Amino acid sequence: MEKKVKKQIFSINYHKKISNKLKKYLNKNFLTDKKIEKILITGSFLKNKLGKYEKYLGKKYDRTYSDIDLVLIVKNGFVIRKRWKLLAKRPYYKVYRLGYLVEKKIPVEAVILNKRFLKNKKAVALCEKKGIPMKLEKSRINYVDFLKEQS
Repeated sequence: MEKKVKKQIFSINYHKKISNKLKKYLNKNFLTDKKIEKILITGSFLKNKLGKYEKYLGKKYDRTYSDIDLVLIVKNGFVIRKRWKLLAKRPYYKVYRLGYLVEKKIPVEAVILNKRFLKNKKAVALCEKKGIPMKLEKSRINYVDFLKEQS
């Protein structure tokens, strides 16, 4: 089993700064896109556990800082931005690095999945096992629905 790399957790004030940057980023890049049904924020960001790792995480993760995890549930016809970097391709979803926040340190990564898979029991089970909240209200995975908070 891989040993976890220790990280220095950012202060609450720095988390607030990142939160403000994330809100601006999401509003600017996704709020008007009618092909996006949901934007879910998950992971260490919600627990104020973002930080800097003691060492570079290697080519597999290609980062030194915690990332912000998003799940974009999209409709058919959603267009992947050219500047996004494909990190992983799975049967029901793809993972992209969308960019960076705060002095280009904090990676923003998103699982992109089509809403049609929300009705596929096998897809839902697999994604939930991988930490992707597809059961939505019934999910065991903590998340914040960004679009719902904006309305």
